[in-house]
Amino acid sequence: MVRYERFCVYEVKNPDDKKRFAVIVSPEEIHDYQDTVLIAPLVLGQSDFPFRVPIVFKNKEGEVAADKIQPILKEDLLKKVGLLPAPLTEQLAEVLMEMFMI
Repeated sequence: MVRYERFCVYEVKNPDDKKRFAVIVSPEEIHDYQDTVLIAPLVLGQSDFPFRVPIVFKNKEGEVAADKIQPILKEDLLKKVGLLPAPLTEQLAEVLMEMFMI
């Protein structure tokens, strides 16, 4: 059984056949019971959007788009390509907490 870890970066299936990458943001406990995971896509470029985390991935500047979280089937995660470094993990966790404060 494949273990899907929070804050891992995956190549994601894309109907356009372009390479697309995303970070898993849902907790591991959910992955054991569902066929889906929640992802935040990696997007190119830099913006001033409040719920984006700057990242350099594969020598390209971009952002983790926490404002575009979406569910995706596990089978659409093609391959694990890395894990966010600790400072980015902490920054993304803070953004997620700020987004979902009630």
